[in-house]
Amino acid sequence: MGLPLADFLAGLRSDATREAYAVDLRQFLRADPERATPRELGRFSAREVLDYYKRIDRRFKKATVARKIATIRSSFGWLVKRGVIGSNPAAIVHPPRPPETTTTHALSESAAARLLDSIPRTTAMGRRDYAILMLLLHNGLRRSEISALRRADLKSEVDGTTVALVRHGRRVRAVKLKPEVVAAISAYHDGADPGTFVFAGHSNRHGTDAGPALSPKAVWLIARRRGHVSPNALRVTHITTALRRGCPLSRLQAAVGHARAETTMRYGRLLDGAGEHATDFVSFRKRR
Repeated sequence: MGLPLADFLAGLRSDATREAYAVDLRQFLRADPERATPRELGRFSAREVLDYYKRIDRRFKKATVARKIATIRSSFGWLVKRGVIGSNPAAIVHPPRPPETTTTHALSESAAARLLDSIPRTTAMGRRDYAILMLLLHNGLRRSEISALRRADLKSEVDGTTVALVRHGRRVRAVKLKPEVVAAISAYHDGADPGTFVFAGHSNRHGTDAGPALSPKAVWLIARRRGHVSPNALRVTHITTALRRGCPLSRLQAAVGHARAETTMRYGRLLDGAGEHATDFVSFRKRR
């Protein structure tokens, strides 16, 4: 058995989760978590966790603070279960409740359409970026999911539809692609060679070289450069538009890969205060 937190991090499902936990633990421990010894970990007290909570509560948003405290609670709880330390110093420290709605703003449908129309598609890179934004808006994929998407993940169904096998951690879900999204991806592939992955980085704008798969950071930069928005804002635009148009919550939850319906509804609350209200459904007209 290696150093305890190294074993804990190695057992996490996805690279993104492992990286986020490592960053949070490094900030708390003020050292590399994978090099922390049982003796060093056993020295932490509840007072130190509370002091850390107060420090970060002044610097970060509530959702970020909640995640960082939850990381400490779960990792030290894991150490207790395996007998590495005697007690969990974060057991009495409860993270703040995350906000009931997201702070990310969605684009209007007209603004989203203008964004897509603004992307020139005369080069391979332009066609690639257009296809990426189409996936973000039409399917609400996460940037990490777009980065990991392989050409072999695109499957043609018997009825002629195309689905993408999208991976998030160890979970895989089938996402239906609209014909216009498939056409955008095909237009990119017709003039470029992205290699194994659906989207690749290219050293020239013609896309004749197959570089490595785009990183999630690269997808973020493309969204910022093309539309001055984040990929998550486009994902939120997909979710709020689907809800506004009457998509059942259970279908939307499955399509965007939320583990809980409550997470999907956080985005639905962005619609509160806009559009129809309860009073719009009630009428007391005098019968004639």
